[in-house]
Formats: sequence, structure tokens, C-alpha cells
Amino acid sequence: MLSMLKKSINKIIFRNRYIKIKIKGSSMAPKFVENQTYIVDKNFSVSKLNRYQPIVFFCDIHNLYHLKRLVAFPGERVQIINRNIYVDNKKISDEIYNFSLNNLVSKNSFFCISDNSYYVGLNCDSLKNGNISNEKIIGTIVT
Repeated sequence: MLSMLKKSINKIIFRNRYIKIKIKGSSMAPKFVENQTYIVDKNFSVSKLNRYQPIVFFCDIHNLYHLKRLVAFPGERVQIINRNIYVDNKKISDEIYNFSLNNLVSKNSFFCISDNSYYVGLNCDSLKNGNISNEKIIGTIVT
């Protein structure tokens, strides 16, 4: 009986703090692989997020969670110049991007992109849907 109660309490605690997501697609490959399951910690502080940290946010368009890489913070300027991505005039990637961009990240938002440059701007990242609001961020991947 005690063992069953302990399992129930653990489930309640787990569900309140964590969720599981299963990767669909290759937009975050090779780091995050399709059909792999990851645990997301919902107990996070927006002020403690780090550049390049993978975050999970809720997409209203698809009514799904998406995993993307955080690359810019509120007030920072994101640009794609000569096929390279810059944040506040500092080159942050050697990937090749086939379009131009000049975006100021709005207050209470972040700029996130896919890891796999082939999918950048083709799915629900900031290049396609704009800045990601703090309110939409669900959590961070547990490593």
C-alpha cells in the first residue's frame, strides 16, 4: 500500500514539474533525433535562460510543442547578412542562410531557430513566425 502511494505521489510531482516530448521531424538534428523522447523541465526562470539553450514553446498555429534553439534575447538585433547570422553585430553561426533578415527582438520575447539549417525558416521558428513570447515558453530540456 505504501509503495502504491509513493508511486502516485511521484507521478503527481513529476507531472507538475515535467512533461515528456517526442521529437517529430529533423529540424533539430543531429542533436535531437526524430522519435526520441526528452524530458522538459517546466520549472524554469526566464531570466536564467542562456543563449543557445534548447527551449520548448507552445505553437498556437499547430497547437503543438516545438523545440528550438534560443539565439537572441529581448532588445537584441538579429540579422542575416551575406548568408550568416549575427546577433548585435556578432557572428554566431557558420551556417549558410539563403535569405535576409533584420529583426529587433521585442520586449518579453526571444528569437529561436532550428539547429538543422536546412529547416531554418521552413517550420515554426522565429524566422517564420516571429519572436517567441515568454508566455509561450514551456520549459527547457533536462540534460
